Parts: sequence; structure tokens; C-alpha cells
Amino acid sequence: MRVQVLGAVAVAIFFGMLACGKPTDEAPEEPTIRTDRDGIDGGFQFTPAYVGTSRQEALMIENLGRKELVISSVDKTGDDAFVLEAPQNLTVPPRGHTFFRFFFTPKEARTYSGAIVIHSNAVNEPQKTVAYTGIGVAPPQADGGTDGGP
Repeated sequence: MRVQVLGAVAVAIFFGMLACGKPTDEAPEEPTIRTDRDGIDGGFQFTPAYVGTSRQEALMIENLGRKELVISSVDKTGDDAFVLEAPQNLTVPPRGHTFFRFFFTPKEARTYSGAIVIHSNAVNEPQKTVAYTGIGVAPPQADGGTDGGP
């Protein structure tokens, strides 16, 4: 009886695997853009920084397609406390990725925000928007001590 049950389970698994067909992670034919911040409401937030200091963040741009992703331009909006550093070669190979670096240097204690729009030949989002925020924090007073950071 036990052998029959195990045999039936093995047959069910075998036929179940046959029914699956092609793998579901097949790459799309056309260029398809994705970032490592997709699905995060509001984009990404920099770690709070003391006024006059800098923080750095990286944004990964990924091409899920089997053709080159060509980024034609990147528009930056928002506060000038953010600086974008993008690579000179703005062609991402099939199934490849690149990185943009952002620097956040607050000039006063307050919340800052901005966004970039990535213009490309991606079929899913030819104009991909990524938002970001940062908080400038007043440095501690000389007589108040510090715990090492905001």
C-alpha cells in the first residue's frame, strides 16, 4: 500500500512538472526598465544628514529585456541639495544594469525632495520617474554632546 501511494505521488509530480511548460522568468524581447527602488512608495529616502555634510545613495537601473536599453536623457527636478552622477555610457546591455549615484548635501535643517525622469526606449516605462527625499538636521551644539550622528 505504501509503495502505491509513493508511486502515485511521484507520477503526480512528474505530470505536474510537464504541465508547467516554459519557465516564467523568460526575458522580454524589447528593452524593459526596472530600478532597485520599484515598489517603494515615494522612491527612496536618504539617511538624515547634518547641515553641511553629505550622504550618498545609489540607484540601480536594470534592463530586463533581450535588446539594449538606451537612456536618451535624465531630467532632475527638486531641491539643489541633490546632485546626480550618471555614467557617460547610457546604453544598458540586455539583462544588464548600471548605477546612478546621488549626493545629498543639506544647506539648512529641513526636508528636501526631488525626482528624476529617465527617458529611454523601454517598452514598459519610456519615462521612468524615481522620487527621493532627504532630511537636513541641525548639528549638535558644542555644549550638548553627540551620540555620533543624526
